[in-house]
Amino acid sequence: FRQNRLYRHNVTGQLVIPTALHEDGTVEVIVPRRLNNYILPTKKVFGIHPDKLEECDLPEGMKVMSFEEADNFMD
Repeated sequence: FRQNRLYRHNVTGQLVIPTALHEDGTVEVIVPRRLNNYILPTKKVFGIHPDKLEECDLPEGMKVMSFEEADNFMD
């Protein structure tokens, strides 16, 4: 997986950002949420099978925020 890239879970359609590959071959991902023109990281999910993820482009006009930027934005 390419770091800092957006993927779509091909079963749920959710956008995710992979953060770690585990020894059992599964991937840890961040499931972001949209707020205005930003994609904010909200929670981590474990045990995702890589064959369920397809790399995709960021929707036009959207920006990805880091956890730190999201915390500051929500304050």
